[in-house]
Amino acid sequence: MDLLTDDHGFEQVIELRFKKRDLIWVFLFYKLADIIDTAGFDKYVILMGVSVFFLIYRKDTIKRNNIYILLPGITYVFFGFISNMISGFYGFHTVKDGILAVASSVLALFLYEDVLDHRINICKVMLIGFGVYSFSFFLKSPDMLTRESTQAFIYGAFIIYFLINDEWNYVFLSILLCLFSDKRIALMGVAVAVCYIVFFVFASGKEFSRTKTIFTVTIVLTVIMTYYLTYTLHGGFLVKLFSEYGVNFNGRDKCWENFRDLAEFDLGFVGRGMGFVKSKLEIIGNNDYLLLHSDLYNAYIDLGFIGFGAWISSYFWAFYNLTKRSANKAKLFAITVVIYTFVIYLTDNALIYIDYWLPLNIILLDISNRDPCVKNDCLRLRNCAVL
Repeated sequence: MDLLTDDHGFEQVIELRFKKRDLIWVFLFYKLADIIDTAGFDKYVILMGVSVFFLIYRKDTIKRNNIYILLPGITYVFFGFISNMISGFYGFHTVKDGILAVASSVLALFLYEDVLDHRINICKVMLIGFGVYSFSFFLKSPDMLTRESTQAFIYGAFIIYFLINDEWNYVFLSILLCLFSDKRIALMGVAVAVCYIVFFVFASGKEFSRTKTIFTVTIVLTVIMTYYLTYTLHGGFLVKLFSEYGVNFNGRDKCWENFRDLAEFDLGFVGRGMGFVKSKLEIIGNNDYLLLHSDLYNAYIDLGFIGFGAWISSYFWAFYNLTKRSANKAKLFAITVVIYTFVIYLTDNALIYIDYWLPLNIILLDISNRDPCVKNDCLRLRNCAVL
């Protein structure tokens, strides 16, 4: 039995036997995790430049459907520049935010199209490689227990992926890595995602005849709820509510207060321009908060009411169309991981974390390019099969 290429049921035990190419790719993903976990804007510019060069060179061989992976980043940049032109704001962070918005998807498309070996199980190999890196990272902590890491976000996505695919051994491994990474919002996102999956299990019907309707309602309600949560954050209501239950925002609420007079929550708000929030934070000069710690609020202020709505909707449009011809599990993962991402976006900065978006985009590309007529296209939560 091969650890990374064979299917495993719930009661099977993982045997530590690897194929040679699996080991090679585990090491390569380990090195990739190491590279993208370190800071350095120049590095991302170079990586994206190389990716763009090869993608242009091989543009005739790129699968057309894979281009959808670029849509959220392009939407952010497009409406961001419109806000810049209207507001008249331009700065270094205008360029930086624009590059970071598209860098992960461009690099993921290049790696998937031109670098990765499609004979391996990419998702499993990537989890092992990133996991090895994270354990080496955790061991650097003096107490050798938990050490906060933004890689918690991608491990949360792995939990969702392997849960939907009934790969319980990898679910447990992902949970372990997520817990060690010590990010509260990642755990909350996973909890919301699991609740949605359970809801889908019981609402889709035996023949999953209501699947399309459920997805449509989910998308509409998620967009509305995202607007509402951003509104409550802007108005301070969300902070007040959670504070009553003893939730500590670690100073985020004080940071958000600086922007309440700089944005209006109405249809006519056109945004302050891409990069405005980060430039303002530099002027404020709080070294503890050089980022707003809410991608939703940041995007709303930068893009405006309409641009914000177009951006959050682009995730559903892109990922659903990316997996349109894929297995049903792929569609469920695409919808669920957007919900999970928006939960993270509420109080963190995952939009610019390449160690979240690069592996997640690779997962989405991988599942969208599999044969849609795969066997066992079902989601089993214990004895409950729905797809």
